[in-house]
Amino acid sequence: MRVLALFLFALVSIIHQATPQCLTADDNRSGINPDLTGLSNLGFNLYRQLNPTGNFFFSPYSIWTALGMTYIGTGGNTQTQLETALGVTDKLNTYRLINSLRTISSEREENGVNFTFRAVDRIYVKENLPLIPCMRIYLQDLLQTLDFSNSVQSAAVINNFISEVTNNRINNVLTSDDLAGAEMVLVNAVFFKGTWLTQFKTKDTHNRHFQTLSPVSSSVQVPMMFTLRHMNYGKSTELGARLVELPYSGNIISMYLLLPKHEGVDGWSQLVQNLNADRLSRAINNLQERNVHLLLPKFKMEKTIQDELKESLMRMGVTDMFSTQKANLTGFTVPPQNLSVSTIIHKFFVEVNEEGTEAAAATVVITRVPRRLHRRPPPPIEFHCNRPFMFLLRDKVTKNLLFMGSYQDPRT
Repeated sequence: MRVLALFLFALVSIIHQATPQCLTADDNRSGINPDLTGLSNLGFNLYRQLNPTGNFFFSPYSIWTALGMTYIGTGGNTQTQLETALGVTDKLNTYRLINSLRTISSEREENGVNFTFRAVDRIYVKENLPLIPCMRIYLQDLLQTLDFSNSVQSAAVINNFISEVTNNRINNVLTSDDLAGAEMVLVNAVFFKGTWLTQFKTKDTHNRHFQTLSPVSSSVQVPMMFTLRHMNYGKSTELGARLVELPYSGNIISMYLLLPKHEGVDGWSQLVQNLNADRLSRAINNLQERNVHLLLPKFKMEKTIQDELKESLMRMGVTDMFSTQKANLTGFTVPPQNLSVSTIIHKFFVEVNEEGTEAAAATVVITRVPRRLHRRPPPPIEFHCNRPFMFLLRDKVTKNLLFMGSYQDPRT
């Protein structure tokens, strides 16, 4: 059984295509209106399976796209399992959706936006691997041949590529042992850096108490950012949470903070179990501008997940592609090779702080009650993230769930 090693890197994503039958000139490979419900639900389902008890962060976009590309080369039960997990039903439409997201990203980069979102693809293949000829044509800009028998050098090449794409935020992901027996390595690197549309003031950041959940509830001092301003705010009984939106400069990507309605383990569990794409969309659509007193911790997270990601996917029903006996990945090569996925690595880095831009701050619209009405303005709404909360980075145009995470314990 040959081995296909599939590596995903957080702040990382794959956007490329592999197809079991050649696309012809009659096939429409253009972009489509993206429906990313399946992507969001994959992220929420994975979070529930991973069930992190400390601070955690990952990229549903990266994982969905990686598995989506893998799906296009599958057949039989392997294909069916991935369709269920990814929320897709058609290989060509999945290809078009992945391609559409890549096109949108490229066009934004060409036109210039006020944030950095870089998605880069690379497919490393073993020398003399018999790829389907049309794959070599369509993927020629992404393909690079490596001598995997020299695993030390191959790991260095891949690690250097990832470091370059992610501005040296993600380094030394692979070891030579990870490449043992590899036939193909799919590398998916995405890097995002955005400044707040309205910045936090560093002088307002002070140490404050944060109440953890487990193993025993305790209070921890953390650097907490503060702001009092108008922002989009709402409540969702479906989610069991309150929400605020913090847009990044450019007003295309926003961070959404989700604070459980009820404190303690029960409130947290309710939010985690209630999360799905439709409920989140309804909650975001119902946000309204309010004057909000916001407390938000500064934080930085960095971690690698590997075995737990594979195990979580298997609990979600994605099992065959990891089996040397059952995997059907015959769409990658001709004649078909007995490929299976041996390894999934997802490494992430995220940092949240006060940074913003002056120009962006000027775009905030503040609505006030005219003085002549002699009404007192309502008191600001307190949204204090001094207990566990979730945060999502979402593209407001495509509804793409780029990243999601939770802040539960500053000691982790």
